[in-house]
Amino acid sequence: MKIKIISLLSEYDIKILENGNIYYQDLIRLLTPLVENLIELKEKVESANSLETYLSFKISKHSLYKDGFTEDDIYPKRALQVKAYEFDTKGYIRLSHKQREVLQK
Repeated sequence: MKIKIISLLSEYDIKILENGNIYYQDLIRLLTPLVENLIELKEKVESANSLETYLSFKISKHSLYKDGFTEDDIYPKRALQVKAYEFDTKGYIRLSHKQREVLQK
C-alpha cells in the first residue's frame, strides 16, 4: 500500500522528504483542489436539498444531444490532474513547474 501511494504521489510530482513530510508547495497543490471541491460539493448538496431546484431545473439526455453536448461534458472527470499545459482549472491538482517544462518540450 505504501509503495502504491508513493508511486501515485510521484505521478503528480509530489515530493516527500526523508522524515515523511511533504514540500510546502506540493501541499498547497494538493490542498487547493481539495478545498475547491469541498466548497463545490457543499453548494451541490444545498442545491439538491432545495425544492426549487426540482421545480425549475430540467435536463434530459435528448436536450443535451440536441445542443451538441454529451454526458461527459456535464459530469466531472475522474482524473485528479489533467496533463495539458494550457489546462489549469479549479478542482484539479495544478501542474508542477517540472511537469509544465516537460509538457512544453
